[in-house]
Amino acid sequence: MRRRNPAHLVLAVPVAPPETLAEFRKEADEAICLETPDMLGAIGFYYRDFHQMSDAEVTDFLARATAPMP
Repeated sequence: MRRRNPAHLVLAVPVAPPETLAEFRKEADEAICLETPDMLGAIGFYYRDFHQMSDAEVTDFLARATAPMP
């Protein structure tokens, strides 16, 4: 992303351990993280729904994300 020369680069993640967030902060102008547990453990613990997505679901999300706005 840096190579695209953004005016301000913000990294936003829902959960990350403090040492990982410190590394993220080196790469962005600003880092936002909702939860910073010392012991992360299982990532699925921090999500209401952390089901295994099918390839079809992923393909659909990517197609919608890159589609032009109506």
